[in-house]
Amino acid sequence: MVRTSSFLPLLVVVALFVSTCGTKTPKPETAPEASPTVEEPEIGATGGADAGAPAERHVASRAKAHAEALGAVGGAAVAGREFATAAPGRAAEVKAGAHDDNEEYPMWLEFAGRYDEQRAGLPMALPSDYRDRVILRVVDRAGKLVMNAPFRVEDARGRTLWAGRTYPNGESVVFPRAFFLDGAQDATRVAVGAGQDEVRAEWKPALDGILTVSLSEERTVPEQVPVDVAFVLDATGSMGDEIQQLRDVLLSIHRRLQNASPQADLRFGMVVYRDRGDVVPLEVIPFTADLDSFEVALSQVRAQGGGDTPEDVQSGLLAALDSLGWRQTGLRNAFVIGDAPPHTDYSQNLDYLWAARTANKRAIRFHIIGASGLSLDGEYIFRQIAVATYGQFIFLTYGETGESEGRATASDPGKVSHHTGSNWASRRLDDIVVDLVRRDLAYQVSVPLLASDTPAPSDQQEYLGIRLENLWDQMNRQFAVYSTDTLTAVLLPFENSLEDSSALAVYLRDLSMEVIVKSGAVKLVERDRLDEVLREQELSAGGIVNPAQAVEIGNLLNSRLVLTGKVYRLGTDRVVHVRAIDSETAQIVAAARVRV
Repeated sequence: MVRTSSFLPLLVVVALFVSTCGTKTPKPETAPEASPTVEEPEIGATGGADAGAPAERHVASRAKAHAEALGAVGGAAVAGREFATAAPGRAAEVKAGAHDDNEEYPMWLEFAGRYDEQRAGLPMALPSDYRDRVILRVVDRAGKLVMNAPFRVEDARGRTLWAGRTYPNGESVVFPRAFFLDGAQDATRVAVGAGQDEVRAEWKPALDGILTVSLSEERTVPEQVPVDVAFVLDATGSMGDEIQQLRDVLLSIHRRLQNASPQADLRFGMVVYRDRGDVVPLEVIPFTADLDSFEVALSQVRAQGGGDTPEDVQSGLLAALDSLGWRQTGLRNAFVIGDAPPHTDYSQNLDYLWAARTANKRAIRFHIIGASGLSLDGEYIFRQIAVATYGQFIFLTYGETGESEGRATASDPGKVSHHTGSNWASRRLDDIVVDLVRRDLAYQVSVPLLASDTPAPSDQQEYLGIRLENLWDQMNRQFAVYSTDTLTAVLLPFENSLEDSSALAVYLRDLSMEVIVKSGAVKLVERDRLDEVLREQELSAGGIVNPAQAVEIGNLLNSRLVLTGKVYRLGTDRVVHVRAIDSETAQIVAAARVRV
């Protein structure tokens, strides 16, 4: 049975997922119900723009009927429990860390490779090959990022191997081994756009794995940018704590996103999933702009059912894709919240890997929020979904640092399995959610920068150190492929295009020198010798050096590689992009970028 409601509170959705205690509730002895199936959509298809409209029309009439359930003041009764009302305007202190496997791609490959070999210990995980990633980047004639640009990848015979749309950052992340038709590896070209505006380019990514296609026209950004935010929630018995606190978090999220830009046309939607045999295994709340309607129905969601550890996550993902009513012209973010892996032993026609591929085609991000009790099996699967949809793996924190097995021991208090290194900071969950949606919005419209967007290098030394290690790890891998010898390299000053932080480029360059020397992948020319050559050649020490000058510097210093860097802003993100130029051939032989 699937129950569809037009008003169930998104507040409840987020609320239910933060479980700090509790066990699975035994399921009633009822016959399992058939899982909903969905036909494979056309490649690149998207949900209807107005699917959520009927839900909004019925909000007012249903609100009155549920007003008494909420109560005017005091606590709200939910599933037999009482929750005290938090102080007005005070958001809950739910803490979490966030990890981006596309940003930390070498770490993802190491993690996936390690646990692919331990498949016996991951009973619900399905195999998928995410090597040889390509990032397709689409810009207009002014170099601005193009959102929702349709594209298709073809082979020499003209067969479409893959098709989709770009995310708000103008990019689509493509995994040929996992995505392409029949696992084909012979892509030859990509076509972006449609009709007379279609642009074709050779399918030949740069050394950093990025393939940039420039369109001849300027992008079109609507006056009101549709921003659809969905929550896909495991609402089984172990997920019932902190409802009132997370109601406050949702209110904070809504208010701050509304304030981020007057151009944001914000809607929330929700899918509640449980497991087969539960009284209500699936509930769908189509997108609506009326936040009050979510509040009114807060007490209608019950944390119940479950029993065994895995849940019917796959039905929840399929409903999120096809039953909420996503708009085709805007931003699409879904936050999948759960503490258990999917039942992949239900023999469903469409599994979580299919759901991830389909979300990628439609440029829907699946950000995963792992709640208390999530095992390694669940972590692996949830990260498979996030990396395939350009999303992030978010995990609730309980005072741990670094990685955690999620077993809540004295030495490792974490309750969520996360093998993500130490490159994360525990932050308020609502801050993370707001930042992710706000970042997407900033790629397309003007969003005022906050103090948190421009931290001083001295305030994030450890974080920047790890980011730079990631950056040069990517470069070192390319150096190893390019030459088996240890080549001599010179690191030029970084070019800075940030108006708000000229010190950052200097700091990142200095830090890069330390990381390079420590790795030993190349032999770095002494800085004093470089400074002397820059003075002799009357070149800028601010990093603005053209390729010809870079080659000349390399030859003067007998350096085979010339390393250049640029620090710039992409939306609200600060990005550092480095390249290696062979001074003998003037060719770029390595490139990488990270957000800092």
